[in-house]
Amino acid sequence: MSANVTVLTEGVLKTMLPTKLRVGTAVLLPVAVAGLGVALLHCWDTAAALAGDKPLPKVAEAQTDGAGARKRAINTEEKQEDRKLTKQPVYKTKDPRYCKLVFGPEAKRIVWMVIDGEDLYLDKNGNGDLTDDGERVVRKPWWLPLGGGFEISDLSSRGEKDKYTSMIVFWTPADVRTHPKDYPVEVMMEVNKKFGQYGVFKATARSPKDAPVLHFGGPLELRLPAGFSLPAKGEAGELAAVIGTRSSTGHGVMVRHDRGLPPEANIHPLAEISFPAKTVDGGLIRMMLALDQRCCNVRFYAPVQVPIAVSDRQARITLSFPDWKEGKVAPSTVEVPIGEPTIERKDGKK
Repeated sequence: MSANVTVLTEGVLKTMLPTKLRVGTAVLLPVAVAGLGVALLHCWDTAAALAGDKPLPKVAEAQTDGAGARKRAINTEEKQEDRKLTKQPVYKTKDPRYCKLVFGPEAKRIVWMVIDGEDLYLDKNGNGDLTDDGERVVRKPWWLPLGGGFEISDLSSRGEKDKYTSMIVFWTPADVRTHPKDYPVEVMMEVNKKFGQYGVFKATARSPKDAPVLHFGGPLELRLPAGFSLPAKGEAGELAAVIGTRSSTGHGVMVRHDRGLPPEANIHPLAEISFPAKTVDGGLIRMMLALDQRCCNVRFYAPVQVPIAVSDRQARITLSFPDWKEGKVAPSTVEVPIGEPTIERKDGKK
């Protein structure tokens, strides 16, 4: 097991819990070994901010500044539909699962990935032939409590400016047993050795035409979780966001804040919230939050309290990350609902 993979897998356990939480090692490790690591890895609620199974509201699509760059990338993906698999091996399981990886700002490079039980096939040279030498990867038994995974040290292409290294493809045998038709698969890698990215999909595609698409090294945007709403007037809650890229199939690849974005760097995404106010002139109440807390490897969040003097059931949130210059994260603006007031019972309970 390489040093890079050691760091990546250790990072999962360390950062899937909030960074401000302090848990004794004697407690954390036995719990993880007992199987909680599986739950920690599959942070589906966070992934839903980009994943296709929980689409974002159309208004978020229309008001995202990075929509143009993403649409250009998706157009490139769709134009390359003819770049299909031309030759495949005889699969041991007779039940392979397909995924298509695309790379770069315009998604010009395509790498097919096929899961075949204990084997993984990657079309590294992009010629559509999975029988070429070096394109079969065998599961490695590292991190045995979670079942091991696949390690690819370098997936970069000759002549390509961007570099994709320290790739890990991971799922657990327990997931396959309990969800044989749609077990979750996670893909991690480093981009230009500057930051890590993390994608997740459900292995449902039994043919290339149904394959989910994961876009690494693509245009980055800030997103709220699907279905997000603010707390009710006068009540407190939490505002969370992720940074990532959605593909043509709606699947997401997110930036890992534990790889290249350490909390001690003191740079955080910002959220500006505009509430319509209860005033004669119909002015706005503005609130600026730094999303300076982190968990789940990909989630930025902060507490938020909705002012009591708001007049509408909608607020406007603008997300940005100006201090992370090299990320070139596009800001986004979306209208979100304000929640219903919490009903208190006569006994004081909610």
